[in-house]
Amino acid sequence: MRVYSCPEAYADVKFKRMKSVITSVWVGVLTLGIEILAGRLLAPFFGSSLHQWAALIGVALLAYVVGYAAYARLTRWGPSIPLAAGGFYLLSFPLWLYPGVDALLGLPFALATVIGAIFVVGVPSVLWASILPYLQHHSEPGRGARILSWSAAGNLIGVWGVAFVGVPVIGTRMTLGLLGVLALVLALIWIKESMALGRVVIGLFFVGGALLFSLGPSSARRNNTPWEFTNDSSPTSVKKLLVSRDSAYQHIAVWDETEGGDTRRVLALNNNVQFLWNEREKLTAGIRYEYYNFTTAAALWSSPARAKNVLILGLGGGLIPWQLRGFFPDIDITTFELDPGVARAAAEVLPFAKSGKSEVRLGDGRILMKNDTKKYDYVLLDTFLNSYVPFHLTTREFFDLVRLRLNPGGILVANFHTVFASSGLLPKLEATIRSVFPSVAVVSLPAGTTLIMAAPDMIPWSERLQPREGQPRELVELSQRALDTMRPATAPDQVDGDLLTDDHNDTEQRLYETRKLVVVSRTL
Repeated sequence: MRVYSCPEAYADVKFKRMKSVITSVWVGVLTLGIEILAGRLLAPFFGSSLHQWAALIGVALLAYVVGYAAYARLTRWGPSIPLAAGGFYLLSFPLWLYPGVDALLGLPFALATVIGAIFVVGVPSVLWASILPYLQHHSEPGRGARILSWSAAGNLIGVWGVAFVGVPVIGTRMTLGLLGVLALVLALIWIKESMALGRVVIGLFFVGGALLFSLGPSSARRNNTPWEFTNDSSPTSVKKLLVSRDSAYQHIAVWDETEGGDTRRVLALNNNVQFLWNEREKLTAGIRYEYYNFTTAAALWSSPARAKNVLILGLGGGLIPWQLRGFFPDIDITTFELDPGVARAAAEVLPFAKSGKSEVRLGDGRILMKNDTKKYDYVLLDTFLNSYVPFHLTTREFFDLVRLRLNPGGILVANFHTVFASSGLLPKLEATIRSVFPSVAVVSLPAGTTLIMAAPDMIPWSERLQPREGQPRELVELSQRALDTMRPATAPDQVDGDLLTDDHNDTEQRLYETRKLVVVSRTL
């Protein structure tokens, strides 16, 4: 047992121990917290893909190696400099991150994900990882291993705190700011160990980081628009914000905009407008949102009569259920929605709140589909967000599940971006669906949306889309437009390489090729 010469010496040792414990825990929080947050920040560019997470995990491990090896240089003036530099770096993200990652989009997919991970995770993690060997080196004999155990505890706090509390409760940007400020506060705790020049540098980091974070977002976003009000909104309209919050998956914003006495309700996910809804209109105005109208008309295309029950994968704001109920009050609608935050907003202030009684099941669409026992006349797959589609909803195995849920004469309508054709993804999707369904046709809409329509029987599409007595005139006109522009789907033997399966699926790589052609949704 160590004996101390005076109470003051013992108190000083206790203070240093406590300071080391606090620092090691929060270094753990910072290093893995930024790794989890990076998955959210980079998802608009690279998706939540296998490649993306392999890059993030690999770069985080590499950062530990480099930080441990270079700790003597990085902590030459104590831990304050690397702590403050890392915090400053995080607080500067809103100013430069998205333009910087935009510049990577011309690189090969794997290389771009690794470089993006280095930008977001690698640089700050190298700085922070260097602090752990410093703490071990300056700890009392036998206490070095405790530094690592406390850091590992901090890792758990960082992972679960960011994923389960930070992003869903306070949002992506505020979580990022919290991590940056935390690093700067830790730097102040160790400032006595720094030389006078080091203290000046730390002060500059502190002030500069705060200024960058407060000024950065407006200059980082395209068109200098605020978070909620994107460039799809009219610049002269009066806007009233109704909802602005982060869910576990995305930022959700809803607002009313009024112009010339006409009010429209707008839903935006990650700054990407999904629709502009006018309750007085039975169908959605604007060529960009025509696919809502065509997917409403698709309820007429089941055979021998229009659909009596519908399954929709992807609730959004519930505009399609609202439009369906406007034409067919007795139609039975079931919706699968991954994001509880979207479902909550839809039930509060969006069209779904006025669409009548519908069943909403929360969870992954494929899992819900597998466990479902109902049969449907019409299944709508509407799960892409701007330039991303969950790969497991593109495979032959998934479409086998869909076919099992269709009644005889039923139809599947899958909604995708036409721009997916540029990377060869759209033909692969068509061919994969055609390998499961005997009858598949494609309709490309002017605004850049492609509808792939599939049926488990050989009833001609010309027969399905022919008008029947009593059908709504607006939907009959849409059916005729679809029939006039319809083409056969790509056959399985007409695509290069394998079809999309659970075992072999290059959806994410091909989606990456399309991201340079579409506006990427932002999360900062």
